[in-house]
Amino acid sequence: MISSIFKVPVYVTELNLDLNSKNKVCNTIVKKDTGRIISNVGGYQSNDLDDDNDLIKILKDDIETHANKFAEEFNNKATQKLDNLWLNCNKYRDTNIPHIHVGAYLSGVYYIDTPKDCGNITFQHPAKLLLEYYYRNQKVSEYNTLNSMEWDFKPVANTLYLFPSWLSHYVQENKNKTKTRISISFNTLNNE
Repeated sequence: MISSIFKVPVYVTELNLDLNSKNKVCNTIVKKDTGRIISNVGGYQSNDLDDDNDLIKILKDDIETHANKFAEEFNNKATQKLDNLWLNCNKYRDTNIPHIHVGAYLSGVYYIDTPKDCGNITFQHPAKLLLEYYYRNQKVSEYNTLNSMEWDFKPVANTLYLFPSWLSHYVQENKNKTKTRISISFNTLNNE
């Protein structure tokens, strides 16, 4: 018998939101905000958006509803509250390096535009460095969630992904030469 211990969950749910209106709001943000560089290599990352921004108004309820459902799986009784939210636009060859979201409880991403070959989001096993050493001379016939050092999710438009903020992740480069991957990233905190 195998007991699966120390699981690392990722919550995925499709939302039913109007993507055309989100694209318009995103274009407005890019025109007004010069952005910042944190984990992005190339591409555009906005500064944290103000509470009165249209994207926050549209997404806040969905983010908090699903963050609370996800937090309940951890037996976390505290209500999740949206802490900060920002826009990402990745053109051809743009990527995000491995990083975590320090100080948050949950983190997530909502995809607005996901053209073909726009780059997966990749999560790294918390013991990745140890596993690299351990598996160096091992032969694995097929990688799965029990023996992988990394696990990819293909981004899907109108889909929300949530994960523990301590889980290292990165975004593979956009290999689409003509279209931009557009996403909204965010963090939640316990509201006590």
